Amino acid sequence: KGSIMRNSYAAKLAEKFSKDIRDGIIISPKFLEVFPDVKLGKSTAIDGWSLEGNTQPSYFCAGVGGAITGFGCNMLAILDDPLKNFEEAISEITIENVWNWYTSTHLSRLETGCPEIHIATRWSTKDPIGRLTDEGSEAYLSDMEVICIPALIDGESFCPEIKTTEEFLKIRKVTDSLIWEAEFMQQPVNEKGQLFPLKELN
Repeated sequence: KGSIMRNSYAAKLAEKFSKDIRDGIIISPKFLEVFPDVKLGKSTAIDGWSLEGNTQPSYFCAGVGGAITGFGCNMLAILDDPLKNFEEAISEITIENVWNWYTSTHLSRLETGCPEIHIATRWSTKDPIGRLTDEGSEAYLSDMEVICIPALIDGESFCPEIKTTEEFLKIRKVTDSLIWEAEFMQQPVNEKGQLFPLKELN
C-alpha cells in the first residue's frame, strides 16, 4: 500500500529499472506463485505504476532534472547514480544542478519517516553523497550509514564472481588514474586531483 521512488541521472535509465521490476518481477510467474494476491492495477505507465488497490503509484521514477508532481514517497526513496560520467563530475555547473534538483524535487517527495538510499560512483565530494556524509559539509547528516566497496581490497577483487582480480588489473592498466580511483576505487576525482587535499590542510 506504500510507494517507492527510484530516480537516476537520466529518465531512460530510471525507466529501465522500473520496467525490470514491473515486468521482470511483479508479473512474473514465479512471483505470482509466492504472492498470488499481488497484481498490477489500472495504472501501468513505466514512469509510475500501481499495484491493485493502491490509488497512488506504488513505484515511480524520473531522471535528474525531470519533474515529479503529485506523488509522495513513504516506503523508500532511491537516488541511483545521479551523475552520468567523468565529464559531468568535473563540471561545477552540472554538480550544482544535480544538487539543486535533489533538494528541490527528489527530497520534496519524501514523506515523514521515509528511508533513503543513495547508490553511486563517488565521482566528486560535491555530489549528493559527499555533501550528506562529509563532516565538513553544511549539508552533513550524521545519521547516514556509508557502505563503500572499492573494486580491489588489499589488491584482490571485492567479488571474483563479478570480475576477477586479473580483469580489474587489466582495466587499471589502460584507465586514467583519476577515473580508476573514482569509478573503481570510490575515491572522488576532485580529492585525488588536488595537490593538497582539503583533509590534509590545517
